[in-house]
Amino acid sequence: MSGNSEHPAKEAGHPDLVDAFIIFLLATAIDIFLFTIATQFVARPVFSSLPQFMTSTYTSIWTSLVTGGAGIGLVIVKSLGAKKRVHPDYLRAIGFTASGLLVGIFLIVGISLFLNRVELQRPPAGATLVDFESTLNSRRTFEFVPIPGTNLDYKIQGTYYVADKKLKGEVTSAKLSTDTNYASPLPQTLSKLFVSVCYLHFSDGRDEMQIRPWPSKSANSRDIHVELKKNISATFASFPFEIDLPEGAEAGRTWLCGGATFSGGYIPFH
Repeated sequence: MSGNSEHPAKEAGHPDLVDAFIIFLLATAIDIFLFTIATQFVARPVFSSLPQFMTSTYTSIWTSLVTGGAGIGLVIVKSLGAKKRVHPDYLRAIGFTASGLLVGIFLIVGISLFLNRVELQRPPAGATLVDFESTLNSRRTFEFVPIPGTNLDYKIQGTYYVADKKLKGEVTSAKLSTDTNYASPLPQTLSKLFVSVCYLHFSDGRDEMQIRPWPSKSANSRDIHVELKKNISATFASFPFEIDLPEGAEAGRTWLCGGATFSGGYIPFH
């Protein structure tokens, strides 16, 4: 007989209900930890406030395990401490389970995004998109002309450029007029002419149009006094404007806009 004896490799056992619970518990804890860390880096702390039923469950289980008290923690401790029992390969099982849960989560997110996809809006046709690469030496021009359905005829022209996160420019020509067909249900007197920045901002699952600044300020407007009635024509002197570009403004989704205010509202320009 040989003095060397070979011991057969110990085979992993098949997981029972308690093993499955341990594997699932640790796998989900790993996934939650990974998602919590990952979302912190993208400034979206989605996992910083988990549902109470989840936090309460994990708290009670870990407390029971650490203190060795009664309940599911005692069952897990006894199961792991059973000497005659063949345990499954926990590391392998937990790794596969955690990976499977991650794949399932990504599939659910992908399907949700597909089913709830939102068609992003576009700036109005003919609007002057803000060129964020423009400079003082390469000014861009803009022009506001009547929007369909507006019974006020106007033509606002000017130039602009972008510097130090501000849109600066000048209205070089401004004309307002009406014809014999002009009609308004209420008397209106225009009190201010302004230039602003309009942009589309995605929020709460949909696009919203924002206008900045609102209400208009002295830095982007000019006081006027025009009583709207039939057959009027008004021309205004040039004036400069300066607007702080909003944080959410993006190229291709930001354009110059403006308007003429009256008591209770304004006539929009694009």
